[in-house]
Amino acid sequence: MIRIIVIFSTLIICQLSLKAQNDKHFTNKWFSLHEGFRNILSDQITTENRLDFLNNLYTQDEVSDFSYFEASIKLRRNDKYQIDGRLMLYNNLVPYCFNLSYTRWLNSSFGIIVGSMANRYYLTEFYGFYPSIFEKDITVRYISRQWNISHLGFYLGPTYQLKYKTIELNVLLKAGLGTFYPFQQRDIIKENKSNLKYVYDYKTRSNYTMFYMPEAELLIDLFEYKKAIIGGRIKLGYTYSRTAINYDLTIYKWNYNSSREELVRLPKHNFQQLDWDFGIFIRW
Repeated sequence: MIRIIVIFSTLIICQLSLKAQNDKHFTNKWFSLHEGFRNILSDQITTENRLDFLNNLYTQDEVSDFSYFEASIKLRRNDKYQIDGRLMLYNNLVPYCFNLSYTRWLNSSFGIIVGSMANRYYLTEFYGFYPSIFEKDITVRYISRQWNISHLGFYLGPTYQLKYKTIELNVLLKAGLGTFYPFQQRDIIKENKSNLKYVYDYKTRSNYTMFYMPEAELLIDLFEYKKAIIGGRIKLGYTYSRTAINYDLTIYKWNYNSSREELVRLPKHNFQQLDWDFGIFIRW
């Protein structure tokens, strides 16, 4: 499902880019390319006998795994409205992250922005969890592996734009609701030198929580080529939320004829994300 959403968003951004070439309704058009870095911070919370997926996020110790490449397009019509589309690719060159927004300008500097976004995060292995709840030596086998999770959200907020000669500063204060997209995970635990077997079936639930996402962007015009302005861009973004991944857990012991079902509610983590990137833009 997340791939369908990302592909659909990619098509929208491409369509906007093609339409902008000869569309006289937009008085300003930007296209930009950036290299960026993402730092993830998430609390480690101890839970008794229950797996907490957010404890297995790649975080600041593996920050190099979150370098990304971003392409974006921005279309503006005078002081009326603006459309932004962004696609981000991690080092595997798969566009799992997107951001689409619409801004209604109330005057030349102040506007209201509404949009949607999706981000993909990687998980580490879960080997360390199961040995802590079994007294005997065990072997863990994964039938379906969930090595990443996707966070979807919708937001709105005020935006302010300051222009001075060749410098433009954009400040956005966005807030919204988001959830990790539901997924399934199945793990098989077998005691060594025994036929005893456990199967843990996880089915996560949507859990919408508030998030806050301020952002600052600085653009500097460098030189003009024909009718286009070429410049540099620096962006800093921050995301904060208190969130959890709750799930339905079904435990099978020995065989699939006997099971125990539970609805697992986990404590919320303090989740923080820091993005910063730099690159070039073309405005015409």
